[in-house]
Amino acid sequence: MITRRARSLQLIALALFAALLPFELKTPLVTLDPIVLTNVEVLLYALIVWWIVGVLWARRVHWTLVHSAVLTWLIIQFVTAFLAPVERAAALKFALRSAGGAALFFIAADWIRSGRRAAWIMSAVAIGVMVSAGAGLLEVQSDVVQAALLCFKTQASLVGGQLRASGTFQYANTAAMYWEAALPVLIAVGVWWSIGRGQRRWLALALLAGLGVIEAIVLSASRAAVVSTALALGIMIIADRASQTRSGLARSGVVSLSILGVLTGVELIVNPVFAARLRSENDDTWFRARLHPQQSEFSAAAGDLITTTLVVTNTSPRPWLARGQRPVHVSYHWIQPHSRRVLILDGERTPLPHDLAPGEAAIVAAFVKVPSVTGAWLLQWDMVQEDVTWFSERGGAVAEVKVQVVPARQNQVSVIVPASGQLKDTTSPPRLELWRAGVQMWLSHPFLGVGPDNFRHTYGPYLGQATFDDRITANSWYVELLATTGAVGLLSWWLIPGAVIVTVRRQWRMVTQRDRVLVIGWGTALLAFVLHGLVDYFMEFTPTYGLFWLIAGSLVGLLAGEHDVEFAGTADRV
Repeated sequence: MITRRARSLQLIALALFAALLPFELKTPLVTLDPIVLTNVEVLLYALIVWWIVGVLWARRVHWTLVHSAVLTWLIIQFVTAFLAPVERAAALKFALRSAGGAALFFIAADWIRSGRRAAWIMSAVAIGVMVSAGAGLLEVQSDVVQAALLCFKTQASLVGGQLRASGTFQYANTAAMYWEAALPVLIAVGVWWSIGRGQRRWLALALLAGLGVIEAIVLSASRAAVVSTALALGIMIIADRASQTRSGLARSGVVSLSILGVLTGVELIVNPVFAARLRSENDDTWFRARLHPQQSEFSAAAGDLITTTLVVTNTSPRPWLARGQRPVHVSYHWIQPHSRRVLILDGERTPLPHDLAPGEAAIVAAFVKVPSVTGAWLLQWDMVQEDVTWFSERGGAVAEVKVQVVPARQNQVSVIVPASGQLKDTTSPPRLELWRAGVQMWLSHPFLGVGPDNFRHTYGPYLGQATFDDRITANSWYVELLATTGAVGLLSWWLIPGAVIVTVRRQWRMVTQRDRVLVIGWGTALLAFVLHGLVDYFMEFTPTYGLFWLIAGSLVGLLAGEHDVEFAGTADRV
């Protein structure tokens, strides 16, 4: 029998984990090749060990229909990993990470059996999301904060040179997913505390904190997050009114949805980059330009600094800033005509005469430093956004001029400028292309797929690419599951939300009016994952998969109550 003190310690430990979920440090806490664990993962595995010891000691396990569905899906994960046609070791490693997430579901479902315990975990999630969203808001305002947050990520998230709020997360999209899922949790727990204590200030505090979280979602510039947040809040409003709880959750949802609409509208008006972001899938089209040099060929003395004229036109959907942080400049590369070898990558920079709006052109007198190596060369005109990218690396057009470099004049001192690198294609495949690759992958391996997490290792050949970025996923939870675990894996996954729906329907009447607020909050958070998952994938990140399984387990634990089963008689109780 677990003592009251032990249950209190369990609640404190799980609440601490819930609050710290958004704060996964970039540098691992434990490195034992091939095992690498972050600070959040160390806490997670400590909880898992604690839970296993407790279950073995009590010889009882909490079990529901959802537990059976989660276990089925997890078994399929390992089967597909063991049978993966490629990268089997990587697939098994990912399956083990999935097992860690599933274990968190079992822990939460076992340790959270009452509305009060669920509310404390919700409160911990709310505290974590408030701090992480606040960090995101400060990040876009302060270079100091931006630098400090690099302990959580390798670099800041940019779109077209503009900073996206990512707070304490590796990427802005990951941050947006976490914030949008935690938002209904924050609102629901505020309503729950206000009902119990008869004080509306708890709800007011929750709505005020929700304002900051919503602003962080908007500043993350994630289209999917804005849309799925709006849909999830709308469904939360409908669910609360349909349940007739009269708790104030629906009114809070209306207020939050209105705030989201206002903040999004304001950002669209005052920030043309944000508006361009909502119109385009990625920012590859933001680096489009048309360059018209005045001369198609000329000769110049080696080592000279000359001026030549060209017309540049902004053919992208966003304005080019001539000054300030990350301005757009005219520049060039020196290329060997036959081998296409880059002699000089970083040419002189020439500022634009003024900001250029989309479709606007300007005549630029550009500075050119002639190389000290004589012979025939190509002067390749290019645009560059400082500290962001060369336009040509993102698919932008260049213009080439033939230049005959003649010997330097007498008494002229010349210095050879070494090449500082090579131009690389850094464009990302569009979502539709990634989805096409995923479907082709599934058709090649229809039943068990190519192995968990193996989409990013194998999609290149399906798109005709010999070299490709192995950090890119299918950009859809469901396409990723279909490609990596096949039809069997995808179907086994859908058993989980199906079992959750069945459990909610069976147990709804047994839940108190006050605790129904928590059920609707948890359910809305899970719905946010389901909706956003249509166009994104986030189960490879500890904070997001941790939040998902924590929410699912807490919901099931609250619904199932205090019903345990003996090891010898494990069966569905719900």
